[in-house]
Amino acid sequence: MKKKVLSLVFATMSLFAESQDYLNTHALLAGHQFSDTIKIEDIFKFAEIVLDNKDYSIVSFSLFFRDSGYDYEFRSNSNNITDEMKEALLNIKQRDTKLKIIVFKDIYIQRTKGRVVKIGDSIYKLKLE
Repeated sequence: MKKKVLSLVFATMSLFAESQDYLNTHALLAGHQFSDTIKIEDIFKFAEIVLDNKDYSIVSFSLFFRDSGYDYEFRSNSNNITDEMKEALLNIKQRDTKLKIIVFKDIYIQRTKGRVVKIGDSIYKLKLE
């Protein structure tokens, strides 16, 4: 009986640990580390968000930034930077704005045929030239 109880306890612990491994998963701009300073051109060049945990894939995310007192948010239903996001960032560069930070937020990930979970935001400083 003790053996069965211990087996059940270990199986439950294993499932719990597996189901919580997304907590240590981070989304990154491809080719960059978490919290790097990036150029707008880097966003165009790499054009996707990747995860540091290959067991998951990105389902969707939002790009958020504040410029001249207005909040802007754009949604992608994949891991790719959308044309709308690129256009908005290009407009920022052309206006010589004071924008200094962009946030990839509301990032939803999924293990193959698993449940969809939300992970933490990724914040990047922009180097405007």
